[in-house]
Amino acid sequence: MIATREDGIASVFFEHGVMYATGRSVCRDLVAAHKWFNLAAQRGNRDAIRWRREIASEMSAEEIAAAQRAARLEATDPEVLARQLIVVADDLEAVAA
Repeated sequence: MIATREDGIASVFFEHGVMYATGRSVCRDLVAAHKWFNLAAQRGNRDAIRWRREIASEMSAEEIAAAQRAARLEATDPEVLARQLIVVADDLEAVAA
């Protein structure tokens, strides 16, 4: 199977969700994790769908709604998404260091 650019972006978003879901190198934040899993799932990452479902069981309805709003904003606004990609790259670089 040939990986596409979207697959790569989905994988990066998924990894960012895992960072926030587990508190790996960042403060644990389920709203942020859910948002990143939403963005990854929208790009076809099946693991993100499973993780999103799992963490949702630990979240309130208000937290889930906040995560969904954030994901919608980033998915529909290319400028916001571009800024988030820079944040992701910076965070992943810090983890690797």
